[in-house]
Amino acid sequence: MAYSTESFAGVAAQQTYTFLTLGFLSSAHLSVTVNGAPASFSINAARTQLTIAAPAIAGGETILVTRATPATEVGRIVNFQDLSHVRQSDLDTSALQLLYIAQETLDVAAGAERLELGGSGQWAGEGRKIQNLANGSASTDAATKGQLDSASIVAGNLPVVSAGDNDKSLAVVAGAWAVRTPSQMRTHFGLGSAALLTAGVGANNAVQFDGSARYPSNDGRNIDLSNNAVTTALGLRYRTTIGNVAQSSEQTPVNDATGTWAQSAASRLTPGTLTALDNSGDIVVDNAGKKVTLSAGTWEIEYLMRCYNLNAAAGNDQQLRVKVTNDDDTGAQVVYDTDNDNLDVESPGATTRALLPVHNILLLKLASGGAVVFRAANATSTDIRINTTRLVFRKVSTSTT
Repeated sequence: MAYSTESFAGVAAQQTYTFLTLGFLSSAHLSVTVNGAPASFSINAARTQLTIAAPAIAGGETILVTRATPATEVGRIVNFQDLSHVRQSDLDTSALQLLYIAQETLDVAAGAERLELGGSGQWAGEGRKIQNLANGSASTDAATKGQLDSASIVAGNLPVVSAGDNDKSLAVVAGAWAVRTPSQMRTHFGLGSAALLTAGVGANNAVQFDGSARYPSNDGRNIDLSNNAVTTALGLRYRTTIGNVAQSSEQTPVNDATGTWAQSAASRLTPGTLTALDNSGDIVVDNAGKKVTLSAGTWEIEYLMRCYNLNAAAGNDQQLRVKVTNDDDTGAQVVYDTDNDNLDVESPGATTRALLPVHNILLLKLASGGAVVFRAANATSTDIRINTTRLVFRKVSTSTT
């Protein structure tokens, strides 16, 4: 316990503090610091309160008041004279001066530079070091810096590392910390050889999908399982490109009642809009030319049509003829033709007409790619109407053999 000092914890915007334990004979015997820096102050007439003029208190500072009572003969406050009246106040002042000097001497003997209790009731180091400590031994002892510097591997502690351990990591092995190399860490975490690969699209890279979740670079077109024995036996196909060409408006096929089909641009069905497309340029739709251009490879072409017989007379059945050709109107390259197996579309015998679905799938091999035209015609009359048409193109292989 210090007899000659008293400390306060600074309170925001509060400059005046009341003494609780510190007594003094004159304000001239006091000095005040705020966080170790000298402060200007004043004492009230009753010597019970301290008011700090500067600095302004923000809160949390340590305000320390230190008393230093004059201890020299020149500094005596009471000097008795012969035959003078001895007053109680003079005796009290003289006794207090001796008492305060004794207290300050005790404080100095206990250590002039001592730790004070801060406002929180904890010892305040005031920015100083504690020196000449013995090494701690009990769990509640303070540890010296030397003990911390020489800390070594014991159960549960971290191991000692050096520059030779750069690029290594710590792992818990058999219940204790251990230094492990990158290879050991991969084994530790159960990572395979793929952990050593760089994600990308180059040689020896781990495959990284593009922003559309597709295979990189060639969009999977280099993957060809068409000649694989297993997939052939199972009848499997690998589709790298799928595009739907949908036509929603109704069309009247060209009249071909002669059966010879004078092939012309009028027989071309409008391709419409390409949708649900994943093609990377494998499919190009030309609405003006009513054609679809496909890249080289083996393609599945699937068509689905809904049609009806416009003639309401009973028994007046009609036939629909479908062709797939190259991009010309000469008929030089016919890919598919239902000439010998045209579709019969029955007359309903009433004004109510039922829609008849027409569905088929054909295989097309294009050695160098090219345009494909889908055609339809009234094979016997002019009464058939095509309500909707949908074409689906699937590239099943890059092979053309």
